[in-house]
Amino acid sequence: MTRHGIDRVTLGILGNVLHGITREMGVTMRRTSYSNIFNEGYDYTCGIFDAGGRIIVQDEHVPILIASMELTLERLLEMYGRDEINPGDIFIQNDPYHGGCHLPDIALIKPIFFEDELVLWIANRGHHIDVGGHRPGSFSGDSTDVIQEGLRMDCLKFYDRGVRNETFWRFFLDNV
Repeated sequence: MTRHGIDRVTLGILGNVLHGITREMGVTMRRTSYSNIFNEGYDYTCGIFDAGGRIIVQDEHVPILIASMELTLERLLEMYGRDEINPGDIFIQNDPYHGGCHLPDIALIKPIFFEDELVLWIANRGHHIDVGGHRPGSFSGDSTDVIQEGLRMDCLKFYDRGVRNETFWRFFLDNV
């Protein structure tokens, strides 16, 4: 038994199961994507986090993309509090000032509940072609402010209780 009451064999099995889940998340991202960045460059990553936002396991694609996700989840919990986080919610984030990498690296974050209690977070972060900056691809050597690189999203509800947030979608699609 370990200090947490789980023997090493069970811990090893759970670790492998969770790592397999993150691998499958990555495979799903790659196979359903229309992006060469995902399909050929593997510029994305996936992870599972505990209820407090600490990483449990990540896939092996681009670890730097998930490394700052703990800061993103800390920000999300600060903004919404546990009372405003519900089953079916999905959050979107790319804000480099709150755990994002740079604007084209967009994270999707979903809380996982068991018996009405938040127990885990699943998240992915992937590089997208364009987020509406003043140059194609949202990269420009002449940018003097992050706003010139594109849309900055600080833990916005992409889906609210399983329902697509149409206001967000209209705003986002009008700007990229």
